[in-house]
Amino acid sequence: MFRLFVWSLCGALVLGSAVGIVLKVQRVREMFHPWLPVYVKEPGHERTGHFYLFDATLGWRNVPNWTAKTRGQPLTINSRGLRDREYTLAKPLGVKRLLVLGDSFVWGYGVGDDDIFTEVLERRFESERRPWQVVNTGVSGWGTDQQYLFLKNEGLSISPTWCCWPFTCSTIPRKFGSRMCMVSPNPYFSTPT
Repeated sequence: MFRLFVWSLCGALVLGSAVGIVLKVQRVREMFHPWLPVYVKEPGHERTGHFYLFDATLGWRNVPNWTAKTRGQPLTINSRGLRDREYTLAKPLGVKRLLVLGDSFVWGYGVGDDDIFTEVLERRFESERRPWQVVNTGVSGWGTDQQYLFLKNEGLSISPTWCCWPFTCSTIPRKFGSRMCMVSPNPYFSTPT
């Protein structure tokens, strides 16, 4: 009886290990992707709270409905995977909407929800009684190519009045000079030959 228990336990460990190895193979992952989401964690995610979901078009995106702490401050991702509160697709009557595209600067790397510049700007509009919603669509590590694809495939459905793409001088060479970012290849555009 004891021998049967030991053999069963060993068999379960071998089977579990085999399944774990198989699920790490990219083709198997892609075959089961609709049922088996692939999550990406950046180094140091315990402090930053950054946690991403593989996306076949964009490379990675924020995990919808994710909440965590970033350097001790609240970090909230809404149901659409945006670092913002929930918005309806259609703008409320009389309200203008600013869609802000970007990378970690827009996303608010290491900054709590209330201190992200898009939230500060929206509060400023409210204090001046201007009917504006400022939608943060930034994702850490995204390049201009990913931001464009997001705008084209999803961002315009949010009904923006205006779109804004803030960037820093360090953004340009980093975005246009690399085909690989984070742990997943990101899309890139090239000149036809």
